[in-house]
Amino acid sequence: MYFMRMLSPISVNSQLCCAYYGLPLLNIHAVCKKLAWSVFRQSVLPEVDRVNTIKELLRVKFGFMFLSLFDAEQLDCILDALCTE
Repeated sequence: MYFMRMLSPISVNSQLCCAYYGLPLLNIHAVCKKLAWSVFRQSVLPEVDRVNTIKELLRVKFGFMFLSLFDAEQLDCILDALCTE
């Protein structure tokens, strides 16, 4: 059986939505708020963790927090690696 791609804006959006969430078009009903937030969190969380780490290290560098594990040179090296990766 041959299925022609639909061209209306609604069907194209449905196809793009299913492709984005990795679902077949027959399962378009599975796209819901919970799935959307789950996919969003998975794509954003690694970056949020990196930003929070950089913020904490900057607080240590400028004396607003204390961390005895690293000296100033090591801290700069870590920040440089996180910011240029």
